[in-house]
Amino acid sequence: MADCSKKFSSDFLRKLWRKKTLEADMSQTALKRCLSMFDLTILGIASTLGGGIYVLVGVVAHSVTGPALVLSILVAGFANFLTALCFAEFGCRIPKTGASYIFTYITLGELAAFLIGWNLLLEHILSAAIAARGVVINTNAIGNQFIAKATTDFFLKMDWDPYAVVIVVAVTIMTCIGLRQTAIVNNTLTSANLLTLIFFVVMGFFLGDWSNWSNNFLPYGFSSVFVGASRVYFFFTGYDVVTVASEEAKNPARSVPVALITTILFVTGLMSLIAVSLTIMVPYLDISETNALSAAFDYNGLHWAANTVSVGAILSLSCVVISDIMCISRMTYAIASEGLLFRFLSRVNTRTQVPIIATICGAMIVIPTAFFVPLEDLADMMAFGNLLAYAFVAFAVIKLRTTILEFPKHDGSTDLCDEASSLLGNGNENYSPKTIFHEISKSNKNQINLEWNQKQFISATLFLLCAFLACIALTIAQNATIDKFVEFWACIISFACFLCIAGFCLAFFWSDSSITDYGDDNGYRVPLVPVLPAFSVFVNFYLMTQLSLVTWARSAIWVTCGLLIYFFYGAKNSSLEEKDMDDSRIECE
Repeated sequence: MADCSKKFSSDFLRKLWRKKTLEADMSQTALKRCLSMFDLTILGIASTLGGGIYVLVGVVAHSVTGPALVLSILVAGFANFLTALCFAEFGCRIPKTGASYIFTYITLGELAAFLIGWNLLLEHILSAAIAARGVVINTNAIGNQFIAKATTDFFLKMDWDPYAVVIVVAVTIMTCIGLRQTAIVNNTLTSANLLTLIFFVVMGFFLGDWSNWSNNFLPYGFSSVFVGASRVYFFFTGYDVVTVASEEAKNPARSVPVALITTILFVTGLMSLIAVSLTIMVPYLDISETNALSAAFDYNGLHWAANTVSVGAILSLSCVVISDIMCISRMTYAIASEGLLFRFLSRVNTRTQVPIIATICGAMIVIPTAFFVPLEDLADMMAFGNLLAYAFVAFAVIKLRTTILEFPKHDGSTDLCDEASSLLGNGNENYSPKTIFHEISKSNKNQINLEWNQKQFISATLFLLCAFLACIALTIAQNATIDKFVEFWACIISFACFLCIAGFCLAFFWSDSSITDYGDDNGYRVPLVPVLPAFSVFVNFYLMTQLSLVTWARSAIWVTCGLLIYFFYGAKNSSLEEKDMDDSRIECE
């Protein structure tokens, strides 16, 4: 009984890192493998070039960076490039639909996966709200401010947007009745979006005045580059759709990493050119904070070009709203199907084959967000969710390399043969060799994983905590004024100490593990593991510390709500809970 009580007392902690397992042959799928490398690349570019560049580039250029916006985009692009390398390994080694949520569930465990899924929901909620507001702003620009004239002064003063609500409701109804974007419509909108942005770049270099750079390139100081990078980080949201579609790729081991890296390089290059064009066309203090791209042409007297860009923005942002509402419902459905969210959210309408309850519940959060929350606040919260999710994905690569497999390789030991003989000697003649190996590996893993996970859980937690504290110390030192000499050096020393502790914990985490192969042996591997993924974690944490305390407080409220749902509902109703309870009963007996 004492052993049984001890077992049940440790169940709560074990739930935090219990992991989802996949079948050994990950090339098998019910989906049709039909996507080529080119298809995945176009999909990634189309999903990444969304609402941020149209709606919020003006806020960052006007109030945060000035002409140095291009440097912020390059920093954010570098951070996303590191994360894309990590996504690439997951996408080709574990080619299953689900992106960062399923990757984290397999490697870091249930709690981390829930937090990532919960933050991904926030990401799509905020993205839909931003895009809906962007549609209204650009429609207003084309119609000579007719929407603003029809809006009451009270709404304008409070920066509330009732028309964005109308757009969200309309898209929600379309999604619930089962209307979907066809490939032709999606490709047309993507082509129109790319042509619009290329048109802006070409015209910008033609109309630009380089004196707008030479007069004051860093008006807000060098540190503004990193603050701006945290703001524009969400401009890159969407490229992980390549890993979502990896289960449908013809050759994921090759096409997924190439498509991801090509997408990031192309988007970073195009956005950098847009930033250059914008900041040479218009002095940074005159850049519009709402519709910067179209207003830049108005500033230069080309109203026809402004309307052209606004039309392109409306088409692109409308596509973003539709995609995000669908992603919210599908992500909610996926998490609820695992039992981590309320299971009624996973119900699918038999006629439309759409999770209507999940769609409506998601829209009920998007509606007040689009109505009440200003664009700048939406962007900051969205950047927080992205940075947190991508930091976990980067660390998950390290964990992936140290995961004990469900089907370990035969090392030729006599113990393995003895166990196989005992299985066959107990009247289990129906066991196939693969089944025998599966049973042995399960028993061995259950014996090893508890102690192994406890050690790694502690070292991993300390690594992440110390890396984050090091980033906080670096940010405080970065913002310290000249007269605060003691504060500056205290932060530098703290940064060095936390960084050393984080490095020690990472070394312990890595050295205490058995390096394994998971998935396709010929697939892409992130180089310099664990150093490069750990550096990606650090970069993402550092950019998170550049966000305002208000953003942290708002995001903390969202995360806290998610944790309450998990601990009071998800942990008890998880699909893995029934299996754990069955194992506990067997051991107690």
